[in-house]
Amino acid sequence: MKSNETITPLVSVALCTCNGATYLREQLDTILRQTHKHLEIVVVDDASTDNTMQILKEYAGKDHRIQLYQNETNLGFNLNFQKAIGLCKGEWIAIADQDDIWHHQKLQIMLQQWDKGSVLLHCASQKFSSATPVNYSQKPLSRGFSGTDVQQLAAKNTVEGHNILFHHSLKEKALPFHINLFYDWWLGAVAAVNGGVQWIDQVFVWRRIHEHNTFEVQIAPLLDEQNVWKRHLQAFINIPGIKPRDKDFINQFLELLNSSATYQQWHRFILQQRHVFFYYKKGIFAFLSKRKHSTKLARKLAASA
Repeated sequence: MKSNETITPLVSVALCTCNGATYLREQLDTILRQTHKHLEIVVVDDASTDNTMQILKEYAGKDHRIQLYQNETNLGFNLNFQKAIGLCKGEWIAIADQDDIWHHQKLQIMLQQWDKGSVLLHCASQKFSSATPVNYSQKPLSRGFSGTDVQQLAAKNTVEGHNILFHHSLKEKALPFHINLFYDWWLGAVAAVNGGVQWIDQVFVWRRIHEHNTFEVQIAPLLDEQNVWKRHLQAFINIPGIKPRDKDFINQFLELLNSSATYQQWHRFILQQRHVFFYYKKGIFAFLSKRKHSTKLARKLAASA
């Protein structure tokens, strides 16, 4: 008979840190309390200058599942997560941010709900701060991406790194990351082409918002919306195996972005593709909401051309 360790898959948790001492203990505790116990926790510190490393060494000394690495120079979040994922040996890989809180059954339930076809799963998360404490009973307010339709991901990314659990087979297809892309958006697109993405409609991560969020600080210079779209669309169109219809949509989208399109041109395109742009909308009034948001987005894109 096989041992429990053999039949229980090893999950690697890729945790990247950078000057995260203030909230790190709380996140480490929620990872170590996971009901799925067969873990390796791969921590890569990105040249912290506070006492993050002291905390990590303390925890590593108490739990052999923690593997600790430190960069000599700061790589930034994209390259640091690439390094951490590259070091992971598990059948499944989960992404963790240094200042979040995990539900204690996050990994167990996500693995139990895996539909055996998709290569990436992601759950819902909720934001919290010192001003808005954690609401553990809150339900997801929107729908996450699910399936293989790259058009939807190209229009709106809802695959966020801190919610991700993916099969190791995706690693060789997605690495190395594009430097100027958001790594989670890229992982979602590559997964959609190579087996599919599964949405778990439950909140398993509480995302802490504070003024020192490393991720928020580092992505700020990248957030010109039109340029974000252009960078990602140009990368997605070259993913091996992407469907012709997805390429056609991306080419149409890029043509409008590159041509200073008018409001009328944007409105026609977005309205025709509203099921693509606003797939994440939930509720009985979703149809009306999609039409309203088509108008708002068309105005925004035309004004920023």
